[in-house]
Amino acid sequence: MTIEIFKNWINVLIKPKEVFAQEKGNASLGKAIKIILIAGLIAGTFHLVASFILFDVFSFYSMGIIFAPIWLLITSGIYYIFAKLLKGKGNFTTQTYLAALVSAPCMLISAAISIFPFIGAIIIFPVFYELYLLTLALREVHQYSTARAILSWLIPMLIIIIVVIIVLVVVFMSIISSRNPNI
Repeated sequence: MTIEIFKNWINVLIKPKEVFAQEKGNASLGKAIKIILIAGLIAGTFHLVASFILFDVFSFYSMGIIFAPIWLLITSGIYYIFAKLLKGKGNFTTQTYLAALVSAPCMLISAAISIFPFIGAIIIFPVFYELYLLTLALREVHQYSTARAILSWLIPMLIIIIVVIIVLVVVFMSIISSRNPNI
């Protein structure tokens, strides 16, 4: 099973459409969580190697392993809600499993890149590729257009960005007004 996981990670990067079509029938939440736990463990090991301060490494390392499956389930749930609003036909389990297949290799690539601070800025490329793969996965699971697949992740992302901006503006304004009571 574990060797198959690694093969799927490589194949999802080089021939994602075929992998998604093939793996759709093998979907389970247990497999999705296992995939993310393995990727989190490996990514955490990258971070462990990258850092020399044991205390900081241990806390980050263990948090990544704990939060990776939780983050997968939360984000997949959000995407699922928007996919259904956009008339998607798929189910949560299949979507989450394919999202795990997408996230795992991209998580490892990002972790490997982040080891080298001088090239850390190129981490944006795996992020964009992950969004492309997520779009393909959502399209495959929900049997809808590419535009709807993009909207399934773009709308929640924009909502989060807008909420963060509003919160930052409110915090900034409250700091300014507390320093200058005449405002």
